[in-house]
Amino acid sequence: MLAIGIVVDDAIVVVEAGANSALDAGGMVAGAGDQGRDGDVGGPVIAIALVLAAVFVPVAFLGGLTGQLYKQFALTLAVSVILSAICALTFTPAMCALLLRPVEAAGPRRGPLNWFFAKFNRGFERSRDGYIKSVSVMARHTLLVTLTFGVLLVAVWGLDQHTSHRSGAAGGPGLRAALVTLPPAAALERTNATMSQLTRVAREVKGVGRRRPISAVSTC
Repeated sequence: MLAIGIVVDDAIVVVEAGANSALDAGGMVAGAGDQGRDGDVGGPVIAIALVLAAVFVPVAFLGGLTGQLYKQFALTLAVSVILSAICALTFTPAMCALLLRPVEAAGPRRGPLNWFFAKFNRGFERSRDGYIKSVSVMARHTLLVTLTFGVLLVAVWGLDQHTSHRSGAAGGPGLRAALVTLPPAAALERTNATMSQLTRVAREVKGVGRRRPISAVSTC
């Protein structure tokens, strides 16, 4: 679902830009897609694709079990992002010229759900206008916004420290876990011997094993 959303997102941006710049302004339908692609969204679409690819590609190089689990996921998303940008800049403008119609030619919307779409559009326009006003206010008070962001960072750090402390104490005070990784197809005797060695090393640490015994679990 995430890959599908990323693939169609760039195309939606180009279509919206083309509709706003050409159709709503009374321009030619054939040039709507080109205006959406060559206008203000061509560069951002490419930048978004490159940034997302740079985020997901390194995940494929993680080692261990985590890397094996996320390798296909990361590569799939990276390829999807690149294909999304290519499709948005090539195929989408052509489809805009074929499928989009001017607002005057489309006429008033009709149908049983017309009232729903009309209310939705009015609510969306009000929320958009409110968002634009809030961004304008924050742009005029950059110092206050920066200080608020710093306070939020400190609050998040404090919550993280508190949550980490509570998570460590959930299993009991002084509880620690150790993970031993052996080569694939290691014999059970080798695993048991390694766990026994780990237990002996742990008991040599001061304070270990006095209040509670050491339990070692081996899996094959």
